[in-house]
Amino acid sequence: MFLQYVTAVISAILTPMAAPLDTGEVGLLVVAHGASQEWNAQVIDLVGQVNWTMGPTETAFLMGEDVATHDWKQSVTRLIANGATSIVVVPLMVSSHGEHYRQILYYAGKADRLPEDLSAHAHEGPFHPVPMWVTRALDDAPELAETIGLRWLEGAPGSRPLVLLGHGPSENDDAEAWLTDFASVARHLRNQGHREEIRLALLRDDASPPVRTKAIRALRDTISTLASRSGDSVTVMTILVARGAMTRIKIPVDLEGLPVHYIPSVLTPLPPIARWIERVAQARARTAGPSRE
Repeated sequence: MFLQYVTAVISAILTPMAAPLDTGEVGLLVVAHGASQEWNAQVIDLVGQVNWTMGPTETAFLMGEDVATHDWKQSVTRLIANGATSIVVVPLMVSSHGEHYRQILYYAGKADRLPEDLSAHAHEGPFHPVPMWVTRALDDAPELAETIGLRWLEGAPGSRPLVLLGHGPSENDDAEAWLTDFASVARHLRNQGHREEIRLALLRDDASPPVRTKAIRALRDTISTLASRSGDSVTVMTILVARGAMTRIKIPVDLEGLPVHYIPSVLTPLPPIARWIERVAQARARTAGPSRE
């Protein structure tokens, strides 16, 4: 009897205990730059289309008119209050190559400090009370090209030369990465039937005034050259997250006096971008591992 008892004790000690199942929910946090309520509403509309079954969903803005109620800390806190024990963060941004993407990495504890150009301003500090993972931004995602293809068809661009125009980052190295990713959009449009020349351009709106001035001069020179070469006006299509003052006021001023067919195309709230959010968030949640490290 004693031998059986000792054997049972030794067996219990040597047998590894099964790891407890992680039954917590994975929250989804979609983070956008933020601007006017008009701009933000398009983002909120898009996020409302996302089918996320792993846990609660929230939207956060880095700045703008809704940041008082939807900043990073408040949105993370609401996710946790609604049951999230870990969070996947999806930056709803055209590119991962920029300071605001790195700002999100800092908030999520994935970067040691804010980008230098942002650190001089008042910003939140890191806040990641539960494990977090951050996906890439859109970059060269096929859903980006698909969405711009839909906007191209909506805009009835005809057979004119085309300029794809993005916001762009501050730094030159990042700008090159933006243009490399935009090339996938150009390829998609060619496959969709666009036969005229396609050029890529950036506003560089957050860069220093000399850099932005140079970028706008290059944009205008490109349009003038294409118009002269083709004997026709030039279609200018934006690749921006949402409509607002940028598409309605600022860019038309930059294009003033040029022979253009302007299409203020934006990504929200078209379904392919909602599907992209689902795809990258689910993939990141799966690869995070069962321990949610």
